[in-house]
Amino acid sequence: MKRNILLASAAAIVLALTACGPNHDKEVSQIKALEDSIYSSNKLVLDTTMGNNLVALYTQFANDFPDDPATPGYLFNAADISSNMCHYNESIELLNRIINNYDTVSNLGDCYFSLAQAYEGNNDYENANETYKLFVELFPEHPIASDTKIMLDNNLIGLSPEEMLNRILNQTDSTNI
Repeated sequence: MKRNILLASAAAIVLALTACGPNHDKEVSQIKALEDSIYSSNKLVLDTTMGNNLVALYTQFANDFPDDPATPGYLFNAADISSNMCHYNESIELLNRIINNYDTVSNLGDCYFSLAQAYEGNNDYENANETYKLFVELFPEHPIASDTKIMLDNNLIGLSPEEMLNRILNQTDSTNI
C-alpha cells in the first residue's frame, strides 16, 4: 500500500512538472520530495519507477534551468542513477552533457571516470579505454587516477573482478620466476 502511494506521488510529481511552465522553486521541491522518499527508504535496491521519475525530474530541471548552479549536480545524480539501473546510454548522454557544457565543475574528474565506467558497463571497451586514458591524463592528481593507470597498464578494462585478480596474480608470478 505504501509503495503504491509513493508511486502515485511520484507520477503526480512528473505530471505536475509537465503541465505548467517552468517554476524553479516548484521543481526543486519536487526533486527534494522524491529524493527524500527514495533515500529515506530502507531498501537496498532502488525502485525502478522512482529512479526513472527522479532522473526525469533532474533532466527536466536541467532543461528548464541550464544556467542554474544546481544543474550540473542534478545531471550527475541522474547519470549515477541511470548507471545504477543499467541505463548506460542515458548515463553516457548525461555525463557528456556535463563535460561539454559545464567544464568548470569541481567534480569534472568524477564525470570522466563515471563516463568511462558507463562505456564499460555498455560493453564499449574501446570508448571506455580512451576515456580512462583521458581521465588519467587530465586528472593525474585525482584520488583514483593511479589505480586507473594500473588498470590501463595491465589491460584490465572489461574484465570481471575475478579475471582482474587472476591476471595480476599471473603477472606477479611470472615476474617472480
